[in-house]
Amino acid sequence: GELVHRISKIAALRNFLQGVVTQSEKVTSEILKLDEEVRELRAERSRLDLQKRDLDDELTQKREQARILAGERERLEAETQDRLAELGRIEPELARRREEVSELNGRVESLEELVAARAHFEAGARHLLTSVGANSLPHLVSVADSVDVDPRFERAAEHFLGDWLQRIVVADEHAALVATAVLQEDDAGRCEFLIESMAKTAPRAIPRQIVGDLLRQGVGGVVGLLSDAVRWTNGKSELLNRVLPDAVVMEDLHGAIAAFRLETEVSFVTLAGDVVRPPGVLCAGPGGPSEGLLSTRREIREHRETLSRATVELEELGVRRHQVLASLDALKLKLSEVVEQQHTLDKDMVGLDHQRQQLDEGLERAGRKAQVLSCEQERSESERGSLSAKRVEMEQSLLVEVEAKEKTENRLNELRSLLGDRRIQVEALQGRAAEE
Repeated sequence: GELVHRISKIAALRNFLQGVVTQSEKVTSEILKLDEEVRELRAERSRLDLQKRDLDDELTQKREQARILAGERERLEAETQDRLAELGRIEPELARRREEVSELNGRVESLEELVAARAHFEAGARHLLTSVGANSLPHLVSVADSVDVDPRFERAAEHFLGDWLQRIVVADEHAALVATAVLQEDDAGRCEFLIESMAKTAPRAIPRQIVGDLLRQGVGGVVGLLSDAVRWTNGKSELLNRVLPDAVVMEDLHGAIAAFRLETEVSFVTLAGDVVRPPGVLCAGPGGPSEGLLSTRREIREHRETLSRATVELEELGVRRHQVLASLDALKLKLSEVVEQQHTLDKDMVGLDHQRQQLDEGLERAGRKAQVLSCEQERSESERGSLSAKRVEMEQSLLVEVEAKEKTENRLNELRSLLGDRRIQVEALQGRAAEE
């Protein structure tokens, strides 16, 4: 009965051990699967980390580009405002210069009309000078057409030279007679002529040392000789230098009278146009036949110079306005390109942020899965350890039972052998007893 018990127990232990081995192999297989999943998960996390680093690098580059574009946009906007401000300054200045040029043109045209109409001339001279090409008259010029006087001395020249400025210069007496006939025929008034062929004599020139003599005698307000302020504008310079009278220019009338008392054979004229001449004639006060005759021409020249400068400035302003407008157009185009680049960059960054969020979510899921796998690995390892312990325990128990079985079988064999010996002895005794 003990042997049967041992055999049954050994069979049960073997069955249980086989179950433990099977379960251990199953757990080992699960652990291998978990290890593979862990390796795959680590590879996935490495891939996601690499993608995240690349994405972060790209985002950093995009942010740097956005910073540069923001600076460029700020610079362009500031430059645009500067150009607009400059345009705001140019526009009213341009309008003012246009008005100035228009006014100057109007003034020059008005003065030129006066000069063309010979408005400052007496009737006869005016008629002849404005009738060029008519009545077979040649081109005529006046003394005023042939001189140019320093602006400071204009009034002095106009009043001292007086009728001289209105005289018409002709080559000979024949030309003078033709012009005279025109005046008589047209009843146009009187006119004086300077006939070159007859102008042999000249007024006595004023010695230049007189100016120094007056200064040494203590006369104040001496300016100089009038002839020093006169320039000739055509080929009549030799004639006019020879025939035009001269005078000493004084600052005021009191100085002119005081100087005349010392030099009674010399004419004096003030800057205001008052004249003191021999034999003691004083001509003073506003007006006169030639007043404005020289100043009008000088005013035209000055206005033309001013008009030329104003026109150049106006053209420069126009060019600058065109440049500013072109610069504004270029700035607006560049600004629109920068804004478009910013919009595109913003969209790219939003897309990259979304991808990064997805990567973070993927890494978070991988982290959670790693925790689950780690728990599963710990459980499986624990279970495998428990099964290994049970297997060792079962193997030891089985070994003990097998040894006990072997001992029992040995004892049983010994008993069987003893029993056989006893049977032989019994049979021998029985045989001897039967014999007796």
